Amino acid sequence: MSYPSKLPVLRSLLRPLPKSQSKTVPLAVQAIASLAQAASLAIAAFFSQAAGSQIDSALTRFYRLLHNPRLDDLQITKQLLSVLAQGDPLYGLLWIGPIGPPLRMLLASVIVGTRDLPVQSAVFSQTHILRSQNASENQFLRLLCLLLNEEQIQACFLADRGFHRVSFLKLLQQQKEHSFVVRIGDQIMVETQKWKRLLHRCHL
Repeated sequence: MSYPSKLPVLRSLLRPLPKSQSKTVPLAVQAIASLAQAASLAIAAFFSQAAGSQIDSALTRFYRLLHNPRLDDLQITKQLLSVLAQGDPLYGLLWIGPIGPPLRMLLASVIVGTRDLPVQSAVFSQTHILRSQNASENQFLRLLCLLLNEEQIQACFLADRGFHRVSFLKLLQQQKEHSFVVRIGDQIMVETQKWKRLLHRCHL
């Protein structure tokens, strides 16, 4: 299969790259799609088998692609969002979790069928973080909403209980073009004009 001819977003990504690296991008996409993972060694092993090269040279080839300054992360995110939306609202997952101490990753994915496809990510070190983790999460959401708005795409954000804090919820409420669903724990106090009780005691 010729991936650049099948995927318009790939043609756009490949345009500024040298011919040698323009062949590496489709191979990387094919590797991630086939392996259902994005680990460097797994992708390098795929490269090695496809090209008949040594694993160390395949790994170097992949790292050169990742460090190419012509590949702009934000532009790639915008292109992916535009291709996946196609005029319809997007349903996106927000996730944060460890990827190996002391690193943690923020990830935004778009739900496509029974899978979720990553469109934006950020990695930070818990031991060398310049600002609080909350500030990093808020800035991640602001940037994602900015890219969505530039492409005039509406989204519904789905987030786990790790994001149910006041500043993040307020920021979500400020995004008038988008909606959100955030999972919360049952040890949350709910207060109305008539009563105040824990969430798990509410008959919802």
